[in-house]
Amino acid sequence: FGVGYDTVDVEACTGAGIALVITPDGVRRPVAVSVITFMLALTGKLFTKDALTRKGPHGFQERSQHMGVGLVGRTLGSLGIGNIGAEVFRLAKPFDMRFIAHDPFADKKVAAELGVELVGLEDLFRRADVLSVSCPL
Repeated sequence: FGVGYDTVDVEACTGAGIALVITPDGVRRPVAVSVITFMLALTGKLFTKDALTRKGPHGFQERSQHMGVGLVGRTLGSLGIGNIGAEVFRLAKPFDMRFIAHDPFADKKVAAELGVELVGLEDLFRRADVLSVSCPL
Protein backbone atom coordinates (compact mmCIF):
# COMPACT_ATOMS: atom_id res chain seq x y z
CA PHE A 1 0.00 0.00 0.00
CA GLY A 2 1.00 3.59 -0.37
CA VAL A 3 1.06 6.43 -2.84
CA GLY A 4 4.75 6.29 -3.66
CA TYR A 5 5.98 5.71 -7.17
CA ASP A 6 9.59 4.91 -6.29
CA THR A 7 9.27 1.46 -7.90
CA VAL A 8 7.98 2.92 -11.18
CA ASP A 9 10.41 3.78 -13.96
CA VAL A 10 9.13 7.34 -14.55
CA GLU A 11 11.61 7.98 -17.35
CA ALA A 12 10.48 4.87 -19.25
CA CYS A 13 6.82 5.83 -18.79
CA THR A 14 7.49 9.34 -20.08
CA GLY A 15 9.48 8.00 -23.03
CA ALA A 16 6.63 5.64 -23.94
CA GLY A 17 4.04 8.41 -23.68
CA ILE A 18 2.42 6.84 -20.62
CA ALA A 19 0.94 9.33 -18.20
CA LEU A 20 1.85 8.71 -14.58
CA VAL A 21 -0.81 9.96 -12.21
CA ILE A 22 -0.52 10.01 -8.43
CA THR A 23 -3.88 9.52 -6.71
CA PRO A 24 -3.28 9.69 -2.95
CA ASP A 25 -6.96 9.59 -2.06
CA GLY A 26 -7.35 6.24 -3.81
CA VAL A 27 -5.49 4.33 -1.10
CA ARG A 28 -6.21 6.53 1.93
CA ARG A 29 -9.20 4.56 3.24
CA PRO A 30 -7.98 1.00 2.44
CA VAL A 31 -4.60 1.64 4.07
CA ALA A 32 -6.21 3.19 7.17
CA VAL A 33 -8.62 0.25 7.44
CA SER A 34 -5.63 -2.12 7.27
CA VAL A 35 -3.94 -0.20 10.10
CA ILE A 36 -7.07 -0.45 12.29
CA THR A 37 -7.42 -4.16 11.41
CA PHE A 38 -3.86 -4.90 12.51
CA MET A 39 -4.28 -2.79 15.66
CA LEU A 40 -7.32 -4.88 16.66
CA ALA A 41 -5.63 -8.17 15.75
CA LEU A 42 -2.39 -7.41 17.59
CA THR A 43 -3.83 -5.89 20.77
CA GLY A 44 -6.42 -8.68 20.93
CA LYS A 45 -3.74 -11.34 20.32
CA LEU A 46 -5.79 -12.72 17.45
CA PHE A 47 -2.87 -14.52 15.80
CA THR A 48 -1.93 -16.26 19.07
CA LYS A 49 -5.55 -17.27 19.69
CA ASP A 50 -5.85 -18.59 16.14
CA ALA A 51 -2.73 -20.74 16.52
CA LEU A 52 -3.92 -22.09 19.88
CA THR A 53 -7.39 -22.87 18.55
CA ARG A 54 -5.86 -24.83 15.67
CA LYS A 55 -4.00 -27.01 18.21
CA GLY A 56 -7.31 -28.52 19.23
CA PRO A 57 -9.00 -28.80 22.66
CA HIS A 58 -5.79 -28.29 24.65
CA GLY A 59 -4.93 -25.12 22.75
CA PHE A 60 -8.48 -23.83 23.08
CA GLN A 61 -8.27 -24.05 26.88
CA GLU A 62 -4.90 -22.27 26.82
CA ARG A 63 -6.45 -19.47 24.76
CA SER A 64 -8.05 -17.83 27.81
CA GLN A 65 -4.57 -16.94 29.07
CA HIS A 66 -4.08 -14.68 26.05
CA MET A 67 -6.92 -12.17 26.27
CA GLY A 68 -4.99 -9.17 24.94
CA VAL A 69 -5.20 -5.56 26.02
CA GLY A 70 -7.69 -4.02 23.59
CA LEU A 71 -7.66 -0.44 22.34
CA VAL A 72 -10.02 1.46 24.64
CA GLY A 73 -8.10 3.97 26.74
CA ARG A 74 -4.81 3.31 24.95
CA THR A 75 -2.70 5.91 23.17
CA LEU A 76 -2.52 5.75 19.39
CA GLY A 77 0.58 7.40 17.99
CA SER A 78 1.29 8.18 14.37
CA LEU A 79 4.56 9.09 12.74
CA GLY A 80 2.99 11.33 10.12
CA ILE A 81 -0.45 12.89 9.96
CA GLY A 82 -1.03 13.34 6.26
CA ASN A 83 -3.94 11.81 4.35
CA ILE A 84 -3.44 8.28 5.67
CA GLY A 85 -2.44 9.20 9.23
CA ALA A 86 -5.44 11.51 9.56
CA GLU A 87 -7.76 8.80 8.24
CA VAL A 88 -6.42 6.31 10.80
CA PHE A 89 -7.28 8.77 13.57
CA ARG A 90 -10.78 9.30 12.11
CA LEU A 91 -11.43 5.57 12.04
CA ALA A 92 -10.03 5.08 15.55
CA LYS A 93 -12.39 7.59 17.20
CA PRO A 94 -14.95 4.95 18.35
CA PHE A 95 -12.23 3.20 20.38
CA ASP A 96 -11.96 6.09 22.86
CA MET A 97 -8.20 6.34 22.49
CA ARG A 98 -5.83 9.23 23.11
CA PHE A 99 -4.22 10.48 19.90
CA ILE A 100 -0.66 11.76 19.51
CA ALA A 101 1.44 12.34 16.40
CA HIS A 102 4.80 13.59 15.28
CA ASP A 103 5.01 15.31 11.92
CA PRO A 104 7.16 18.38 11.27
CA PHE A 105 4.88 19.27 8.35
CA ALA A 106 1.58 18.67 10.16
CA ASP A 107 -1.39 20.90 9.49
CA LYS A 108 -2.07 22.08 13.04
CA LYS A 109 -5.70 22.81 12.18
CA VAL A 110 -6.29 19.23 10.98
CA ALA A 111 -4.57 17.85 14.08
CA ALA A 112 -6.75 19.98 16.36
CA GLU A 113 -9.94 18.97 14.51
CA LEU A 114 -9.04 15.30 14.99
CA GLY A 115 -8.11 15.74 18.65
CA VAL A 116 -4.48 14.86 17.96
CA GLU A 117 -1.77 16.22 20.23
CA LEU A 118 1.38 17.01 18.24
CA VAL A 119 4.46 15.83 20.13
CA GLY A 120 8.19 15.42 19.67
CA LEU A 121 9.59 12.21 18.22
CA GLU A 122 10.97 10.88 21.52
CA ASP A 123 7.67 11.66 23.25
CA LEU A 124 5.79 9.80 20.52
CA PHE A 125 7.88 6.66 20.99
CA ARG A 126 7.65 6.85 24.77
CA ARG A 127 3.89 7.44 25.06
CA ALA A 128 2.31 5.48 22.20
CA ASP A 129 0.81 2.10 23.07
CA VAL A 130 0.22 1.53 19.36
CA LEU A 131 2.34 3.25 16.70
CA SER A 132 1.43 3.68 13.04
CA VAL A 133 4.06 4.82 10.56
CA SER A 134 2.24 6.96 8.00
CA CYS A 135 5.01 8.87 6.27
CA PRO A 136 7.36 8.40 3.32
CA LEU A 137 10.32 6.27 4.34
